[in-house]
Amino acid sequence: MPARAPNDIAAQIQAMMEATRGGRKQPATINTKHILFVVSGAFPGLEKTVQKRLREATIGFAAGLQPTLEAEHCLAHVQTRDFIEFGFEPEFIGRLPVRVVCQPLGVEDLFLILKTSEGSIIRQYELSFAAYGIEVLFQEDGLRRIAELAAEEKTGARGLMTVCERTFRELKFELPSTQVKRFVVTRELVENPRRSWNDCWPSTKSRSGS
Repeated sequence: MPARAPNDIAAQIQAMMEATRGGRKQPATINTKHILFVVSGAFPGLEKTVQKRLREATIGFAAGLQPTLEAEHCLAHVQTRDFIEFGFEPEFIGRLPVRVVCQPLGVEDLFLILKTSEGSIIRQYELSFAAYGIEVLFQEDGLRRIAELAAEEKTGARGLMTVCERTFRELKFELPSTQVKRFVVTRELVENPRRSWNDCWPSTKSRSGS
């Protein structure tokens, strides 16, 4: 397959530059034989299409015998025709033979990601603060509160970044210019970073504008 789509602006500019040099270069291609393509998405509304098909399939004497599936469970019964009715081109969806339904991450799932994942976002913050000689200590209740707030975002593991950035944004920019060399991430700090910051380090109140 071509490395760039013909309608890609960058590809068109590159083609124009090559034309001005007096020749036309063959487009770069990629052999996709050993490449695994993963297509993911939330597909809001797809569950309604599946439920509609399942209801139509049980019209008659067996209709009352079939339980109505909840939205989060009916996606496990999705078929190719459901994707096509949802709006996908048959040629496209036919090239995605393996389909997996992912369940939403709960608080415990997000908590384990924070605590045990090799690429946990809290490791990134530890390294960021360590570069300025500041040690960050994460308490269990602090991590759990981050997980609880991330679950409310309903964006999966991405919610962890949203909550962490909201919690540590000002600390990242303000603490390196103070005498603070260590701080502890507690439940109280996650819930109200500004208040916890001012209570712990009164000398920074004038800098923070409080």
